[in-house]
Amino acid sequence: MRTLLTALTCLMLFATPVVADDRAKGPLLDCHKGVVFPTGPEADAFSMMDQDLCSSGELSTSEFDTLRELELLAESGDSQAQYLLAKVHLWGRDVSSGPAKAVYWLEMAVIQGHAEAQLLLGFLYMQGKGTPTKPLKGIKWISKAADQGVAEGQVFMSFIVHSSLAAKAGLEGSDNPASAGFEWMKKAAEQGYALAQTLLSNSYFRGEGVPKNPSKAAEWLEKAAEQGFVMAQTGLSLAYLEGEVVPKNPSKAAEWAKKAAEQGGAKAQALLGRFYKEGIGVPQDHAEAARWLLKAAEQGISFAKAALGELIPKMVTDTFIRGQGDPQDFASVFKWMKEAAEKGEVHAYGPLSLMYLEGKGTNQDKEEAAYWRDKVISSADWIVLNNFALYLANDPEDDFVWSTQDQAGAEEVMLLAASYSPSRRPWGGAPETSLGWWYLTGKHHPGIPIDDRKALYWNSLGAMDDHPNALTNLALMYATGIGVEQDYGQVMVLLLRAADVFGDTHKQFLDDPDDWPVFTRAEVAPRFIAAHKLYLEAVAEETAAPVSALQAGLVREPPKSIQWGPCQLKRGGYDNDGNWVDLNGNVSAFGLKGAAKECLEQGQIPKVVFDRFMGLGSPSDKVEAVQLKVSFTLENSELIPDFTSIGKAYCQGIHENSLHEDIENAVCVTRLFTTVPNSVSEDELRCRTDEGDIYITLQSLCDEGDTPIR
Repeated sequence: MRTLLTALTCLMLFATPVVADDRAKGPLLDCHKGVVFPTGPEADAFSMMDQDLCSSGELSTSEFDTLRELELLAESGDSQAQYLLAKVHLWGRDVSSGPAKAVYWLEMAVIQGHAEAQLLLGFLYMQGKGTPTKPLKGIKWISKAADQGVAEGQVFMSFIVHSSLAAKAGLEGSDNPASAGFEWMKKAAEQGYALAQTLLSNSYFRGEGVPKNPSKAAEWLEKAAEQGFVMAQTGLSLAYLEGEVVPKNPSKAAEWAKKAAEQGGAKAQALLGRFYKEGIGVPQDHAEAARWLLKAAEQGISFAKAALGELIPKMVTDTFIRGQGDPQDFASVFKWMKEAAEKGEVHAYGPLSLMYLEGKGTNQDKEEAAYWRDKVISSADWIVLNNFALYLANDPEDDFVWSTQDQAGAEEVMLLAASYSPSRRPWGGAPETSLGWWYLTGKHHPGIPIDDRKALYWNSLGAMDDHPNALTNLALMYATGIGVEQDYGQVMVLLLRAADVFGDTHKQFLDDPDDWPVFTRAEVAPRFIAAHKLYLEAVAEETAAPVSALQAGLVREPPKSIQWGPCQLKRGGYDNDGNWVDLNGNVSAFGLKGAAKECLEQGQIPKVVFDRFMGLGSPSDKVEAVQLKVSFTLENSELIPDFTSIGKAYCQGIHENSLHEDIENAVCVTRLFTTVPNSVSEDELRCRTDEGDIYITLQSLCDEGDTPIR
């Protein structure tokens, strides 16, 4: 029974109401009142099915002025009146007798062979509404309705034949449910029932009960879409987008998505928002994209919510970059941002706060600005906090139109962002990297002073999360000797790692090669500028040559921390990959036989390595030697030497700077450098979620499933 009800539920989720001319307009029925199917997570879908059943039938309730008038006709034996009176007892505006009375009148109507009554009675038996649950009896009446040509019944039969009850009910085709289900669906589709046409299209596309036939799939999907059926219109939009059952056509994809979206289809609204966001089939329009994505997000589409988070910063960029925004743009964006923020879209809080603060698109209102700024802080969303910190920092290179520049505020908000930042790719490490760059360069001095200790700590955190800019920031520190011992071998290791982890999501963070020569704190040697240029060429993925050049530099000058393996001799030694390394760092595939023998005798190299050099005397392979040396160096280099000690030392010294002590302590706890925060009031409790996020509560207990930090 559970299998069958699951199948029925799936079908109901796709159903849409049949809009009759005046069947739901009379004084007796309220088709928006769901009574046949249970409420719950699928309440909207069940409500649509209720409307479908409520509005169907040939006799209009508007022909009756009173309930008594309808009752008299039903009592006289009119089956249509009996069917309609049953619906009144289910969906009546002023009737409270409910399903039991409905079952009574439906049983009267089915005796006379009333097809729609058979269908509705079957549903009530299966749901146990107004009668004990009787699934076999329910199947019997739904089957009779289907045999009489009721399309909705035929659709349900296509699902019922797949259930374990089909054989018990003695249904034909229970031994071959796929084929039988297809035939029932086809009968309903041929009557013009849009839901059936859509599902039949899916059968042809997947080859369920019939050989795969993309042409037939497209034909039936188009028939349903032409009737205005939202699910079919959305499906046809996707079909034109993907080009599997119809030729790929982005313009038609957008056209059908818009038709479905305008009818309220949530998935279509999200799809149309994506089309406007990316310029697929329509001109790119971020404001229009936001409008449709917001509608979809309000209906619970998770993709739409995520897309809005990406879109809002782009809208800010479109409108607020100098030379691209005008007062009319500001007013339009303000209107949209306010609407989005009031509906709980957290990514709109920051821009709205700044628009109120400076009177962009609205009258200046510092109280409203402060209100929305507080909403940013309380959002606990690292992306929202990260972007707002960048807005407050107002880097001249970003070229924002607002004049506000709150450097100290930017530091505090970015620290908050770092406390919530995920320690994983591709986005992990972004706030940490920004902080590391600010402390290293002093670009927001004096609000954010230069601090080499903080620069090393925060860039190292970003590097731990494989953020490529954090890795290149550390490379700059090793090249200049700022905060660390100068080490060009470590520079090469960091740049190679940055090139390896760089992905499409990082392109917006790509360093401008012109940034490095203007670094004013220390002289940047030409060799580093050349190496960094190779990194930029490597991430452009045009050729493997830049990576090879960086590897060659690593071979010429390995990091100072590298030890050349287990056998160290006066003339050189063998590394763990069997490469001979002389005292100048030169590598060859073989080396001196006497040295190899001495290492073997000392038990410091495996015999297989010794045999390699003493056996056949193969010629030296310089390419192989270089690759082995690179692998050895990368495998044995600590990307961030002794970082645990660096992190613990930094966290233990936080109390020296009490300005942001609580926030930085939260990061230390998250990264496991400290186990107990240094500053938690007696009334506060710190808790850690399963994902590792830290939050503070004034309650005596953490939320269910979370762990208190003692």
